[in-house]
Amino acid sequence: MKPYVLQTISSDPYTLHRSDSMSGMLYFVDNMLEATNHFHFISKLNEIQSHCGGLDKASVFYDKATIPLIIINLVLKEYGIEIVEN
Repeated sequence: MKPYVLQTISSDPYTLHRSDSMSGMLYFVDNMLEATNHFHFISKLNEIQSHCGGLDKASVFYDKATIPLIIINLVLKEYGIEIVEN
């Protein structure tokens, strides 16, 4: 497992959270955004999965933890945060 880091998007990023699992990171982000912005991040990922072939078990969109980080970070960019592999 690769450790994942949630950080601010800036020239001097600030670490907000670390997790060894992508699933744990995604649910942390969901709880954080729901509490601060009333945004349901997991629901947005569900929507992305449904539009990108998430029903096919061979698809990277089948499991939220395997959705490419670039796609996840496009959603998070609006909130000034990103997930990076450490």
